[in-house]
Amino acid sequence: MFCGNNDAAEDAAVIYSFMGCCKASGVDFRTWLIYFLDHVHDYDNDYTKDLTEILPDYLKAAGKLSPHSIHTNDREIIPENRL
Repeated sequence: MFCGNNDAAEDAAVIYSFMGCCKASGVDFRTWLIYFLDHVHDYDNDYTKDLTEILPDYLKAAGKLSPHSIHTNDREIIPENRL
């Protein structure tokens, strides 16, 4: 991959890793990313929480990500392929 610099390459690697985790878990990446961005700051001040709780396979197993849509902050998020 051509990213221009090492920092951009590292950032791209993180995103591609999350995309791979979603694909391996059968989770829509866009749906998971919206959930992740809405909830990641819940972990800022409470270090007893485990960040693995917001990884795709954990959320799918916990039933927090449905294959069709999720509800977060009182709004429904519909995956792009279902619009």
